[in-house]
Amino acid sequence: AVVSTQSTGRKERRLTHTPFALLSPHLVLSISLSMDSQPSSTPSPSSSSSTPPNNTLVLFDFDHSLIHDNSDTLIFERLSPDINVRALQSELRLKWTQLMHHLVGLLHERGFKKSDIQECMRKVQIAEEMRESLHLLKKEGCDMYILSDANTVYIEEILLGNGLHLHFTKIFTNPAHFDEKERLNILPYHSHPIEHGCELCPPNLCKGLVLQEIFKETAQKNYSRIIYLGDGAGDLCPVLKMVSLSKAKGFVLARKNWSLHKLITERSQREKLDISILPWESYVDVLSLFKQIMGVK
Repeated sequence: AVVSTQSTGRKERRLTHTPFALLSPHLVLSISLSMDSQPSSTPSPSSSSSTPPNNTLVLFDFDHSLIHDNSDTLIFERLSPDINVRALQSELRLKWTQLMHHLVGLLHERGFKKSDIQECMRKVQIAEEMRESLHLLKKEGCDMYILSDANTVYIEEILLGNGLHLHFTKIFTNPAHFDEKERLNILPYHSHPIEHGCELCPPNLCKGLVLQEIFKETAQKNYSRIIYLGDGAGDLCPVLKMVSLSKAKGFVLARKNWSLHKLITERSQREKLDISILPWESYVDVLSLFKQIMGVK
């Protein structure tokens, strides 16, 4: 897997013993067990048997999508439950990524070290049906990417803990790293909001802009299918980019009655978007939908 992050314009590249290539215009990191991270109608999802199995791009949101939990808040729930994230968000009035950076500083002040955070994240269990979905997609030769507003440390540790760190082509998220005092530092993917200027996305990360980058990097593949799995309002922008920038058949696996499902359904009804909206409530649903799309029994 390749982790792509973007912060202050500084670029680094480091190889570890883990055997995967590092190719990115941004700060690129490999994942290893001992590393520090750097910074509407709903048509049938049936797949055409003529579609090459390795001609599919699959994009995943992470929190509440690929994993059931929110990794940003889970760390406090498990390590220091008295840290009330929502209350402090209202009190401090910080942007979400700034708030996360501030609050992990409180964990450090309370004596929590790098190993505590790593162990906490590695204990997060990805649902069995989601694990089966990822194995299926890998077997079918799909290119899989993560587009997340979490951070490199949380995502890497969770994937490592579940043995899934080699399934993904690249991970786009906010860069994070431990300093010499083992304090976790979390930075925004876009260091300045002006970098994307998108009204649909938070200032730290425009997933639509990231998707444009993915399309440029994979233009020669000429995907015939693109699948997006997500839940939140931040997933609307990349889904709209799927429609406007690609001629591939688009599938949106939107968590039922969550923000993305409501927003894309309303938008599709108003603008007649050429995309299949497939709601899901459980990971059993997710696995079933992936099997139908890929034409696997």
